[in-house]
Amino acid sequence: MKLSWQSNHPFISFVEKKSEGLVLIELLGVITLILVFSLILGPVLIKKLDRVTLEKEDAFLLEMSENFRESVIRNRAVPGANDFVQALSDEMGLHTLDIVENPKGRPRVLVIDPDLRMGVNTNQVLPYVQDIAGSIEPMSPRLMIVTSLGEDLPVNITNGVASSSSVFQELWSLSEGAIPNTWTNWNNGRGDDLRVQRIHLADLFVPIVLNNDDNSLGQYSIDSLATNSMPVSTPRTIETYFITETVLGLHDSSGNLETYEVVYQSDSYVFEMGIWRARFQGVDAGYPGGFNLQVVADMFLNAPWNSNAKSNGDPATQAKIIAAMESFMTEYILWGDAGFPSHPSQKGDLEDAEDALKTHTINLLFKP
Repeated sequence: MKLSWQSNHPFISFVEKKSEGLVLIELLGVITLILVFSLILGPVLIKKLDRVTLEKEDAFLLEMSENFRESVIRNRAVPGANDFVQALSDEMGLHTLDIVENPKGRPRVLVIDPDLRMGVNTNQVLPYVQDIAGSIEPMSPRLMIVTSLGEDLPVNITNGVASSSSVFQELWSLSEGAIPNTWTNWNNGRGDDLRVQRIHLADLFVPIVLNNDDNSLGQYSIDSLATNSMPVSTPRTIETYFITETVLGLHDSSGNLETYEVVYQSDSYVFEMGIWRARFQGVDAGYPGGFNLQVVADMFLNAPWNSNAKSNGDPATQAKIIAAMESFMTEYILWGDAGFPSHPSQKGDLEDAEDALKTHTINLLFKP
């Protein structure tokens, strides 16, 4: 006999409806728990994401400021409000949109100190492109990259020169997390959304003094550009500021290059008796210049002698090393003038001078 169950049996129908009810209740419970956790954890997660965005923006603004300075050094120019985006785009290898907007879609603006002046006189402002004349000592060379991760910036904070010195100074000296007193109710008082990256350029400009005490006028150049003669009228002096790492060429009265210096520190030169000399010689361990070599040699000669210097009846001394160095350089010049021949018979004197320099140096440094 075949048994069969009818789905419309009263008991079966009751059980099925009860099961459906339990599933619905469980689902509502899960949804309720999700909502509760969302209400509890949502603000925490949002704050966490906002903090991550803020830290990334601060890191990017710092990178922008460093690349801004590198651009000044590399291009020998300080961009202004209209060309800083392109300058940073070129320097950082990014699209201009990556420069001009932050992750929240808010603009990044370059705010310039109204008192900033650089160029040949106190009337010149940004952009500044260095030429043979250099610049006066830069006045208030301060800029800021300003952006908001919240509300739009106030209408008086725009790309370009600040509306006033007081507006600029208030932003420049602003504490972390604060907002200027004049920004009434901005962003509901959330100062963390305001990000300010300060850029000071004073240390990128190096003072250089050129003097001419001779009847004939010396010449100079920067970065291998066209030479320029010293002033004819007295005082025959040029006092200017060049961007650091500028290559200063010093030429004789006919324009022939005598020497060049990479500008890193304040220095002074004088053209007299047909040649350029350092007026104030000094030694900088970080960046010794060509004019400092004689000073270094004199210091070497006057340094205490190593009484343990090795010798075979003829002790090594500083003077012998200087003489060996001069011989080596002389033989190298002769070898170069001959076209750098490779045959041993044609560079024997150079190799002998090299061996003598090595021997004297090793002997002087000997310590038993």
